Amino acid sequence: MEGIQAADLYAYLWNRNLIGKINTPHLERAFQRLTKKKPTMFVADKTFFDAMLARRNQHRAEGIRRGLSEQS
Repeated sequence: MEGIQAADLYAYLWNRNLIGKINTPHLERAFQRLTKKKPTMFVADKTFFDAMLARRNQHRAEGIRRGLSEQS
């Protein structure tokens, strides 16, 4: 079984909170603790993914150039 990440659990708990279904002490405690930790959680946004894709494309281009120079 795969582990659940804090961000996944936090999103689940926010959904439950919005629909009024945090109905157990365990969910309430988890929601409170994760809400306190939220400022330290990393959030991958569009800027992060754009930079990640740019690095991947740069890496691919370097590999292609290396392959072409080795064939010469």
